[in-house]
Amino acid sequence: MSEGVEVSRCRDRMEARSQALVLVAVGIPCQLHEDFEGVSLLVHEDDVLRARFELDSYREENRRAPLVSTAQRLGLLTQPTAEDAASGERVLPSPPLMGVIGYALVLLAGFGAQNRRPLGLDWTQLGAVDAGQILDGAVWRAATGLTLHADLGHLLGNLVFGAVCGMLVGRQFGTGLGWLALVLAGTLGNLLNVLFQDASHVAVGASTAVFGGLGFLAGAAQTARELRWRQGLRRWSPVAAGIMLVAFLGVGGERTDVGGHVAGFVAGVGLGLAAAYLPERLRTSRRGQLACALGAVGIPAAAWLAALA
Repeated sequence: MSEGVEVSRCRDRMEARSQALVLVAVGIPCQLHEDFEGVSLLVHEDDVLRARFELDSYREENRRAPLVSTAQRLGLLTQPTAEDAASGERVLPSPPLMGVIGYALVLLAGFGAQNRRPLGLDWTQLGAVDAGQILDGAVWRAATGLTLHADLGHLLGNLVFGAVCGMLVGRQFGTGLGWLALVLAGTLGNLLNVLFQDASHVAVGASTAVFGGLGFLAGAAQTARELRWRQGLRRWSPVAAGIMLVAFLGVGGERTDVGGHVAGFVAGVGLGLAAAYLPERLRTSRRGQLACALGAVGIPAAAWLAALA
């Protein structure tokens, strides 16, 4: 956008990016502007009121979080839906912090294995996204590479933004389904990316899954009921907002895997569009969310077993 109206001023870029993710999740295009006083979040003048409402709701929810019980903060308590009550099935919620903790543990375990080399193995060489080897049949590398990172800064960045993105997706679709969407988008994105890379291309990192989550939010928002009446380009504003954020966050730095970020986003958009056709029961069912959570953990676990075999 050539001009924009400031809807929020943040202390640093990390806080501004977190708020930008909130706006992208609801289909509001935005951009960041940094100056000596901090970082401004800018939107088009037509979106000012809605953007401020979404950001105020986001801040209010964060302020109210300390007032709920520990069990509620961990997502261990929830109100059952009418459908669940009628079926007699006690529904476990989608615990957002539990998903984030699981995500962090997987990434930390992968980073620890890279540095300590248990079993005397070079885990980076064993599991990196190696285009040549994937094209030769080692497709499991598309998933194992998500758990490895080049350095501590790379790891911390993906921990922060992956956690925010995972919670945003989980808020709409449930924690189990949300994290499964990120894992699938990251894995499919890596597979898609190697089709356009040289055989010598090697990459690591969960950022493909993070941008896959952004794509999932954009695709899912595009199919939301409140957007279906829109005509022309306005209907595609959520996808456009996601593309803008990918362009802003995902194409900088000499070691940035731009192709992986774009491919992850594209895969995520496809999964988000498909999510509109999932049965509502899957989002509210304890068993459905649990099955998705097991899938989110099982995909990289099975991939590592295949790599070790």
